[in-house]
Amino acid sequence: RRAQAKRAFLCEGIHIRSLRGFQLRPATFFDRQSAQPVGDEQVFEKLTRDAFRNPTLAPWLREQGVERVVLCGVFANQCIRHTAQGAVAAGFTVMVPEDGVAAGSDGALKRGLRAITRAGAHVVQPAASAMPLVLQGAT
Repeated sequence: RRAQAKRAFLCEGIHIRSLRGFQLRPATFFDRQSAQPVGDEQVFEKLTRDAFRNPTLAPWLREQGVERVVLCGVFANQCIRHTAQGAVAAGFTVMVPEDGVAAGSDGALKRGLRAITRAGAHVVQPAASAMPLVLQGAT
């Protein structure tokens, strides 16, 4: 389980591909080739702000023995908040490193982090402090 927890923390072997939301112009800062899965990596498509609305994500994580997830991303007050709520509702322990998320303004970031906490997720600082929580209880 320790190896599985480390993989979950390091986001190895799982991709969440957003099919909606912000469109990135080709050849800016996003390299589509490097975003492609390698080997047998799993890809889960995200059609809404909550990645756990994909009905295959939570069961796949449970099959892998994942109990805790760490969420990082751009908009704490949008997709991260909604995905945290979905993960908690699905029965996962959720950690969000404060330095692993952002928002359009300081106020939006603070509101997002408060909503994440109200949802039952743990906001931790810095990101490295999430690792002991991920590994807690792992053998």
